[in-house]
Amino acid sequence: MRNHSDIKHIVQHYLNALHVYCFLMRTGLRKEYALAFAKRWERVMHWFIY
Repeated sequence: MRNHSDIKHIVQHYLNALHVYCFLMRTGLRKEYALAFAKRWERVMHWFIY
């Protein structure tokens, strides 16, 4: 079983703004929209992730 620290690092990785941006690009979203979403994501989620 993973401990709290391992889970925290996994969540930080997958919810990181760059990771979200890359995911959106892979799904076919235009670069401008993916970037705008990732920037908003960073502002909103940073306090929660880190």
